[in-house]
Amino acid sequence: SEGGVAEEGGDNAPSSSSPSFEYNVKLQFLELYGEDIRDLLAPTGKPGSKATKLTIRDTRNDCEVLGATSVDVSSADDALLCLTRGMLKRVTAATAMNAESSRSHAIMTVLIEQVKCVDG
Repeated sequence: SEGGVAEEGGDNAPSSSSPSFEYNVKLQFLELYGEDIRDLLAPTGKPGSKATKLTIRDTRNDCEVLGATSVDVSSADDALLCLTRGMLKRVTAATAMNAESSRSHAIMTVLIEQVKCVDG
């Protein structure tokens, strides 16, 4: 699969009369630290530049973080790279129990979009 798209198929693929689908996969990786939400996948800006302000929008059935970076991934290795990049940006502070403890919570969100393929 290329460019964040996985195709349905293989030996057990549905008959040609059944619709086929592609899947676009994106990741978001956020950190909750105190009262702040930080985007761990946002591109690093110029020194002293302000990070984009993230806000949570609560809807009837779920919530979303407005302004969060979404990164296309096409493999487990891509996802692991995002995880590693984000973990290096997390806020850490020493505690009595652990010299490199994080006093924050990290949330990685996997967004999967199913797209019906159009014959043509």
